[in-house]
Amino acid sequence: YYEPRVKQKKDFHVRFLDRKIQGPACISLSDKMVATFVYTEKRFRVIVNKNKEIVNVYKKYFDELWSTAKK
Repeated sequence: YYEPRVKQKKDFHVRFLDRKIQGPACISLSDKMVATFVYTEKRFRVIVNKNKEIVNVYKKYFDELWSTAKK
């Protein structure tokens, strides 16, 4: 899945979390918002949060998870 996309981007890095904390969700993080994509068999949902404090907390989570994820 990632290989064709990685070839198109110069500064694209992917890491993988342990399977025990993986699930049917994906989080996209920017400076101003957090978007959570939830995938289920019957529905696809997107939850967008623009609260500055929440965004900052998610950035901390990301930094911690990134440092422990496998390359």
